Amino acid sequence: GGGGGGGEAWGEWPAVEAIERSRAVMSSPLGCRLAHRRLVQHALRRPGGLEAFLERDEAARLRAVLPEQWHLGETRELEEASALLDAEPDGYVAKNMLRPRTGSNATQDRHATGGGIVAGGDALRALLADEVRRRWY
Repeated sequence: GGGGGGGEAWGEWPAVEAIERSRAVMSSPLGCRLAHRRLVQHALRRPGGLEAFLERDEAARLRAVLPEQWHLGETRELEEASALLDAEPDGYVAKNMLRPRTGSNATQDRHATGGGIVAGGDALRALLADEVRRRWY
């Protein structure tokens, strides 16, 4: 859905509950469901990540369109992201690694882990300095 305050998601909740209670197997392949998750995208972006699943030429074509990503909870990537931020303070955004699942919000609450998107040099520097919060980015 769109960008509202979550009303659309709650409107779909009865259908989600019915599917979860049913015995029907109605699901997209696991790979399709995982492919849009930032954690999976991050793992595939690492050297050798795509190549473990695709032929070298296919991996190269896909790698050419994948966005650069850094996990701020990892020391090496935090240092690289810090240097990039120093060089271009307004050139980056940080996106929370977890997304709320429709209706649950109990295990993946974007706001409980520090919010969604962080932009702007000062806000990003504050995020990089916050050891607890940055592990979700």
